[in-house]
Amino acid sequence: MNLKIGFIGCGRWAQQTYLPFLKNNLSLELTALSGSSRAEDGEALASKLGFSRFYENWRKMLTAEKLDLVFITTPHSLHYDQIKECLENNINIHVDKPPVLHFDQATELMKLANENKLIVSVHAQRRFYEEYKKVKALIESGDLGEIEFVQGDFGQQLFDDFRGSWRSNPELSGGGIMIDSGYHILDSILFMLGKVEPKAVIMLSNLGGFQSDAFSTLCCQLTTDCVITLNVIRGLPQNVATERVQIVGTKGWVLISRDRRNGQTHLTFEVYDIDGNQTYFLSEEVISVDRVAPLVSLISALNEEQNVDSSLEQSLTTVQILEAGYKSLKTSQLIQLVK
Repeated sequence: MNLKIGFIGCGRWAQQTYLPFLKNNLSLELTALSGSSRAEDGEALASKLGFSRFYENWRKMLTAEKLDLVFITTPHSLHYDQIKECLENNINIHVDKPPVLHFDQATELMKLANENKLIVSVHAQRRFYEEYKKVKALIESGDLGEIEFVQGDFGQQLFDDFRGSWRSNPELSGGGIMIDSGYHILDSILFMLGKVEPKAVIMLSNLGGFQSDAFSTLCCQLTTDCVITLNVIRGLPQNVATERVQIVGTKGWVLISRDRRNGQTHLTFEVYDIDGNQTYFLSEEVISVDRVAPLVSLISALNEEQNVDSSLEQSLTTVQILEAGYKSLKTSQLIQLVK
């Protein structure tokens, strides 16, 4: 039996990434789309994108249709209510990052999902990068020793559609570049480190002339005393992007970088032991980036009744640290999470 799919919102990312994958899967049915468009415009869009029906009101869609899965691709501040009502209507969810803005919201929704035996999948595609999986295995095996320090850097250009979009409005986005693209780099780091407990967080930002942070640094200390620093930028030159993680352990050092120049992305992956011997090296052009790996995991989980590989539960610490970061930014104080 086909899984019936609904969408709350369907912007450029969803149209370019989610829909092509879903349309190529014969076990899925694009049943209904809801959004903020006028009825006639929405119906035209729904028909163009391959949906059977359009609803102006997403709540009406949830009650009128017998949906198995809903994709939530709306501004960040709307996610909590939409996820909660999907769960209350016994519907599985796939949501863009960040799933929610507050840790207590995340724990509440996780409890509700578990009680109803439903999936809340989060689109955190970097968890599926092979180089991050290899580093996770190195840490789990003890080859890097105790992790003392982690630094993540993420930089991108100011995209043409940012000004005037909901992402530029902190009331809708929940913040700026740190809650948006910064989510990716932090979530990747926490995926590699495994189960950790944050102890304290501080964040500093430069708005760069916008309403929300464009240049941000977040520092988090774990209960193990390991320090994580994140530097995230919206405002690099056109056609330039950088994404780097270095991890320092008592037995070794890892550097992973994905740098893009003029449409070409280069991956470098280096591992050294504590004596300075290079134990692994990879340098190659990235031909394509797998953006749909979380969807493959989600559909497999639904069909085979297994756990999803990028879940709300796995996002809890990411949400907790980012919430503390923005609280620190607002209060100009260090936020203690563990006394």
